[in-house]
Amino acid sequence: MVSSLRPHLTRVKSTARNGQTATPDVKYAATLSLLELAGETWLEELSGIIGRTHGITRQQVLRGFFHATNYLKIDVARTRTADMMIDALETALLDDMNEVRMATVWPLAWMRHERTPGILRRAYLLEQDSGVKAHIVRVSASLMSEAGDGLLQDALKSKDDVVRGVAEQISADRARAATVATFDESAADGVKIGTPAREATTTQRE
Repeated sequence: MVSSLRPHLTRVKSTARNGQTATPDVKYAATLSLLELAGETWLEELSGIIGRTHGITRQQVLRGFFHATNYLKIDVARTRTADMMIDALETALLDDMNEVRMATVWPLAWMRHERTPGILRRAYLLEQDSGVKAHIVRVSASLMSEAGDGLLQDALKSKDDVVRGVAEQISADRARAATVATFDESAADGVKIGTPAREATTTQRE
């Protein structure tokens, strides 16, 4: 197993040191491959990579992390490295690149951990970019985060047209569906909420 992981690990480490050494697709694919091969045993090292990279490298690693842990059914919140990974995600929320902060919201909204709702609320309050702020509301509501309903209610009163518009659309969609969103525990057993296709569809609504 160690020998089979070495080429992939070298690739991601190289990418972490120099964001220009690989295309975004390679960074994303390398992260997927390592999680497929090593599973949660690689989460500690991955949290370090997320914590010390920036920009496009960090964005693609985050996307790979979210998609792989989702379809591999790795419940990060219940692993021994949960707090370490959450610390890394908090750091990623400070990245200058909007797309990185948006990519960070997906795993934070998906994880059922006592720390993540508070982190999402703080991220929403501190975020200055309208598109990213609206994204936090949209993803938190879509993935049924504990923070989702509170953020939605706040966003409905927002003076920011973009943020309020997204909140109004979510409320209208829920009204049409005649349902109140609640977290489905079966999602942890493999319902593919937040797959790449779902992410693309959601992001396009901005």
